[in-house]
Amino acid sequence: MADFRELIQEVFDSKKAFDKKGRTFQSLPSTKDADFMPIRNALRNLAKKIDNQNFEPTWKAKAGYGQGNATPNQCVAFCAAGQAVSNGIYFAICFDQKNEGCVLGCAMSVDNRPMYFTESIEKNNPPVIRAEKPLGGKSVEKLNDWTMKKGFSVDVHIYNNAFFNPMEVLYEDLSDPGIEERIIGHIKSSIDICKKILSNVTSTINQYKEDTTMSHKNLIEEILSLLKDKLQVVLTGAPGTGKTYLAKEIAAEMLGYATVSEMLVAEKPRFQFRQFHPGYDYSDFVEGIKPLINDNGTTYFERRPGTFMTFCEEASKAIKDDIDRAENIIRDAKSEAEKKPAHELMNKACSEHPYVMVIDEINRADLSRVFGELFYGLEKDYRGEIIPTQYDYLADKDVFSIPPNVYIIGTMNDIDRSVESMDFALRRRFAWREITVEDSLCILDEISDPDLRQQAQKVLLDVNEKIINEMLGLDSAYYLGAAYFRDLEEYPEDEEWEHVWKHNVSVILTEYRRASRRHDVSMDRLHDKFFEIVKASRIQTQDETMPSDDVRRCGHWIISPGEGAKYWDVCKRENIIVMGFDEELPDTDLSSIDTKKELTAKMEQLSPERNKTSLDSKVRMLWDFSHNLPEGTIVFARKNLSSFIGMGRVTGKYKYNKTQKPGCRHTIPVEWEWTGQIQTPVNLTQHTLVRVKEERLNLILDAFQDLPAKKGQ
Repeated sequence: MADFRELIQEVFDSKKAFDKKGRTFQSLPSTKDADFMPIRNALRNLAKKIDNQNFEPTWKAKAGYGQGNATPNQCVAFCAAGQAVSNGIYFAICFDQKNEGCVLGCAMSVDNRPMYFTESIEKNNPPVIRAEKPLGGKSVEKLNDWTMKKGFSVDVHIYNNAFFNPMEVLYEDLSDPGIEERIIGHIKSSIDICKKILSNVTSTINQYKEDTTMSHKNLIEEILSLLKDKLQVVLTGAPGTGKTYLAKEIAAEMLGYATVSEMLVAEKPRFQFRQFHPGYDYSDFVEGIKPLINDNGTTYFERRPGTFMTFCEEASKAIKDDIDRAENIIRDAKSEAEKKPAHELMNKACSEHPYVMVIDEINRADLSRVFGELFYGLEKDYRGEIIPTQYDYLADKDVFSIPPNVYIIGTMNDIDRSVESMDFALRRRFAWREITVEDSLCILDEISDPDLRQQAQKVLLDVNEKIINEMLGLDSAYYLGAAYFRDLEEYPEDEEWEHVWKHNVSVILTEYRRASRRHDVSMDRLHDKFFEIVKASRIQTQDETMPSDDVRRCGHWIISPGEGAKYWDVCKRENIIVMGFDEELPDTDLSSIDTKKELTAKMEQLSPERNKTSLDSKVRMLWDFSHNLPEGTIVFARKNLSSFIGMGRVTGKYKYNKTQKPGCRHTIPVEWEWTGQIQTPVNLTQHTLVRVKEERLNLILDAFQDLPAKKGQ
């Protein structure tokens, strides 16, 4: 095979020949145009040369010349597994639009920097070799703002790649006898830089997760410290910042449980959860006169303790012996110094036997009426003292007090109008901690897909700034918290943002719009702005080699042929794809069901105990499988969350075949173009059937591009 100098010369010459024909890349109907084929072939030859040199056996070189239409920015990229021109760190040779030269080096997309790579690059601070001649000054733009802010000396070229360690090769440089050796040496050094950056990505991701976890732990520790000092705390903040669950986490930590779930199922609960509302009053919380009926059917009234009084009585029993011993010590003490053991005993008893009550939306009730005379009893100095209550005259003796081992955590939204009406005497007895949107970002760690998680963070912050702040003119009290986006993965991959808008975001924005009095801002405008933000947050794919246009126009789906691909042998043998689920609707031909609503009704009838989320997910997959995979659809069969085992094209309609064995009766005919096993280039979800998003399709198709047909049969 020719050397690098000759192959780069071939690309230059083919581009010059194309220019002489007076055509433009944008005018070509496809990359298979006869005039463009010499450029395409030259780029492919250069990619093969890089592969054959065995610089990195597991890396793959590919020619980039456009998706469907040709791009004027041709390149050859050499990528590690999981890396791509659209989203990664890689070695690249990029050719100037003016055909005056090319640039070689460790490259990264500027507009679409992958998550965590910025931190990894900063850690490595890769060396930069600046070229003496900037391609005639015609192809180098000003340094990107981001690179300047980070202090990197990075050349940014018009094909939108940042190059670390760039080397420019002009057309006339190819006559230099030593150019081949310099090119090979530079490829090796650039690959070393890529590997150094990539080697830190995993540790950077782990560090990010550790930092997020540590940040959340620090938040819990901070509030715990407030709670132990003040004995009651209120968590305030914008809606969706996770205040209620955070309160339960703090309670679990205080009570010594490993998880919130463990706390909620404890046999002897030291935790109570109450949600206040406008109808909640003193008789519910402290004590009241309740009507009862005796055996004779006569109505009578009796003094009954409320939830808080009962809770305090239980807490008092837990430390009663310690209280008695402490009181004896204090009674016999002749000086303040002799009382110290009593205080130490009580502190120890409170730390060993804490009781925590969480009051959700504490400001929704009339707190002066609910707490009554408990105001002063909440203070640390008055804990344990007898509190005269409204109905003491009905009791034999005054017996109620708030013990020092009772802790109260309240939650409230800042935007509630009832906040300002809270009694100041009560407000000053609580510590207050605002839970910000930034505090709530840890909620998004529940999203397993790092790309989707990163997108959700960006959308959340942009919605708060561009919609709530700029369009509606509201302040941070009205911001959305991360909880509004936590269930993104529960929805179909191509519909998740529509669901989040419909069920989460639009509901609260309707109320915000009314509160802002910006009636000139319609819900349609807010809808359009929201999806403009979503679109801008998506990973934008750049020019790179793709399969033929007819393949791209088809739908693409990932299917698991049964759990652990247990039906895969049947699929290969009979050229079909199945996904199991026969037991969901026994002996039912799904093609006979006309609407998704009808399918849902049948599923609800057969599985009335199933929760709505699970039901909706099953209905969606069964409906998509039987109605939304037409002939021509490309299907990728997966074995697990890390490997594909087949790729094929749908050749006919869905059919229910009751002669097949159980699990294989819902079938679609498929011509398998490749079978075997390769690692997935993207993160997969647990769902049995998932539509492939456009931004991930390039990575998946790249993985299959050069695999031999029918491999592994």
